[in-house]
Amino acid sequence: MITQDRNGRRRFTNTRVGLGELVACVSLLALIAALIVTPRIHAADTITWVQYRAIFMRVDDDSAKEWNVWRDAHSKKDEVLLIQWNKRYFRVNTKLQEVREIDPQSVTHGAKSVTSPADDSTAKVLPSDGWILRDVGSADRIYFELTAENHKIDINIPHGGR
Repeated sequence: MITQDRNGRRRFTNTRVGLGELVACVSLLALIAALIVTPRIHAADTITWVQYRAIFMRVDDDSAKEWNVWRDAHSKKDEVLLIQWNKRYFRVNTKLQEVREIDPQSVTHGAKSVTSPADDSTAKVLPSDGWILRDVGSADRIYFELTAENHKIDINIPHGGR
């Protein structure tokens, strides 16, 4: 087909697209979509946790012997924490004020991070009460009681302790 461009010159344009070009285009788009979607699917299966730099944790008004607290590496808000206390792991959701005990076998330790399954529906919900969530000046305080076990957990996260 012959058309005119904006300067009035005649141009030859091919209006037929070859089947090979169409197949190549669709294949390229499918490959790009697969590369973009696949990492997101795998990333949604697990949560990567990173350790706080400076934190204080007390259990039953005493220092715990073996403990650690992690935050979600990809979350901007620290609403969900992973707590290790002795051989047990708790996923603490401060927004929902819920504590779930997760299977220690499902937690994988890496060089600088820890991963756990994102789906915590199989985790045991522990009854908790007496929640205190407040800014205490130089730190954020998270306090709750595990009522069935009669344990009191007090965590202080200094501002800038990420």
